[in-house]
Amino acid sequence: MYTKTYVAGIQLNATFSDGSETFTVDSEGEEIRGRLTSHVCTLQGGIVAYKVTLNDGTVSLLSNRSEDEFLTPMQVLSIDHLNLADNGASTLRSPSSLGGYSTIGGFQYAGDVLFSSTATLNFGGPVSSTVLDGSLANQQLANSSESEYHQSFTDPMPVMLDALRDIAFRASVRAAKDNASLPDAAQEVPYTGTDERTVYVTDRRYLAAAAVISLVSVAAVAATLWGWWELGREVSGSPLEIAKAFGAPLFDSMGSNVPWDKIPKEVAREKIQYGERVERGGRRSSFRDLGRPGQLIFERDGDVKNPTAGELYGE
Repeated sequence: MYTKTYVAGIQLNATFSDGSETFTVDSEGEEIRGRLTSHVCTLQGGIVAYKVTLNDGTVSLLSNRSEDEFLTPMQVLSIDHLNLADNGASTLRSPSSLGGYSTIGGFQYAGDVLFSSTATLNFGGPVSSTVLDGSLANQQLANSSESEYHQSFTDPMPVMLDALRDIAFRASVRAAKDNASLPDAAQEVPYTGTDERTVYVTDRRYLAAAAVISLVSVAAVAATLWGWWELGREVSGSPLEIAKAFGAPLFDSMGSNVPWDKIPKEVAREKIQYGERVERGGRRSSFRDLGRPGQLIFERDGDVKNPTAGELYGE
């Protein structure tokens, strides 16, 4: 069995026009000249310490990439044999490993799916056009100039690095969950937790003012009822009892001292309405027809009509 160990990784390549120089067409109209910016990053496997936050069972990265602590580089084994050797947690399998899966290849595949994108300028003189293929080119388009030669893009490298960083972090958490026997699958780490609780604090000044207002309100209402005992009978203050006390004709057939709880029973068979009183004299007419102000009163349905907006009613 032949084994070779080396350091491998993923290479991200972003070539784009940042708008610093406008594309031009030569005098013969056959060639476009311009300047492109190329940004290349090579990612290497390793053991990294992240700052995270845990909220309701969901873990998220708390810091940006510059605050990650790169602890140990990970070597990648390429083993040209069906039986792969187990070299511990410090190794990763490369895409060329036979007879097994590829850790690096999985991240490379994810990167291809997410970031493979192109912007193609099709030169056709006055009918030139730019074709954007893939989501990344559309996301990073910095302007949409009318001229195809003036279009520019922002550097997509930070977007790609942040996305792969998040994928690598979540893949490592899931790998530890699915393989609890791996070294350092379970870790004890110090943390700072927060908990929100509602605490009510009494402001005695507002409490005293509210109490005074409440007592004044009670006293104001009590003043209108003061002397109720001099009525000589039990009262309820219900609208029907008040209407009877003020001589509503509807209650003329009742005794003047009918208990308040008997009044609803006496009028239960009557359909009553609060409205403008109608005088009956040969024809149905209102007080206003007789040259007098109308009067609002509780009365049997048919002896009153709905009040008229804007009208003045008398006593």
